[in-house]
Amino acid sequence: NGYTVTELGRKVRAFDDVVKLDGRRVRVPPAEETFWLALHKPKDCITAMKDDKQRRTVADLFPKASELQLLPVGRLDRDT
Repeated sequence: NGYTVTELGRKVRAFDDVVKLDGRRVRVPPAEETFWLALHKPKDCITAMKDDKQRRTVADLFPKASELQLLPVGRLDRDT
């Protein structure tokens, strides 16, 4: 809304404020298009969408992971 933010933690109103990153508007999907998945990650699985070392990732557990635009969060280690 005309302000350039340079500090972390700035609060915005997702449906009222205009937020841009690198000149492109950041879109917040409506609640009816958003859902949460809770997963008890199996051992030896990485909390990531891809891995350079070809290890199993949480994306491998969801066949439509890229289509669903999953954003994994949580513990990053693979041993737990």
